[in-house]
Amino acid sequence: MASWVALNVEPDEGNEDEVDDTKELQIEEALKLYQNALKLHSQGPEFYAQAAEAYDDLLDSEIFKYPESTSEFQRALVPDTPQADEVEEVTTDAIGEFNVNDSTSSLFQTLYLSHKNYGKFLLDSTQETLRTVTPDAKTTQKRISVTKKALRSFAEALERDDTDLNLWRQSARLGSALESYRLTRFCLESVLADDENRLDLRSEQLGLEEIFSEERLRATLRSLFDELSASQIPTKKPKKALLKYLKQHEDTYPYLPNLPDDIQDLNPSKGPLALSVSPENSVQPKQHGILSGKQSFKR
Repeated sequence: MASWVALNVEPDEGNEDEVDDTKELQIEEALKLYQNALKLHSQGPEFYAQAAEAYDDLLDSEIFKYPESTSEFQRALVPDTPQADEVEEVTTDAIGEFNVNDSTSSLFQTLYLSHKNYGKFLLDSTQETLRTVTPDAKTTQKRISVTKKALRSFAEALERDDTDLNLWRQSARLGSALESYRLTRFCLESVLADDENRLDLRSEQLGLEEIFSEERLRATLRSLFDELSASQIPTKKPKKALLKYLKQHEDTYPYLPNLPDDIQDLNPSKGPLALSVSPENSVQPKQHGILSGKQSFKR
């Protein structure tokens, strides 16, 4: 039987428009939840309990369930999750320049800000806990657990925008608190990497983040006895006024422990990221060349 379509009937495009409208409404709702969480967070420790609930509501919102909201690392872990090439058209350059009238840009901006500030909230609340209780084994384990969680949140944010140099430096500090030379080094080198994923070591025209990171990276490399890599970092001494400022603001989280100055002082079997290694399979630390590139934390 022949089929026919009336010439005066327009195709129904309402469903597609309805989906777009729903997505925009969900992004707007998530932004409101984010702003509420950030406001409570900024009001100090007295509001941290409410801020924690607000962040939970935010991270449980619909936008975090979109396929394009799932990080590359999570897609690799979860079965039946669309892989990177399946959502590439949605995610490419999503963070480059935000357009408030574009739902995709707004989505990735919201994801980036949410993960970044949630990580900071976890660390701020931990600082308050450490200030008000007597340190013991239980609080130490809680601090380690929260530090790992905050680092994962920072990693999620950096996957959406890897140009945030301050966040890379903060991530390096968390790697130090977790006694990971490799993670600390990787994050510091990511601060100094250029747009082509090469380590860009300059003696002039450095921003504060680069200056902070060069100093910390040099010390980390020497702790690893990697004098060859350390020698490639310029040693130009900042002016006295700047040097004083650097000393005052060098440590982003002074209440967290630091890496030992010498890798030989580190006990891998007792660290926060300890692995069970039998004596016959144990290996000595190797010297690595300077890493380059801003890559995902799954390394």
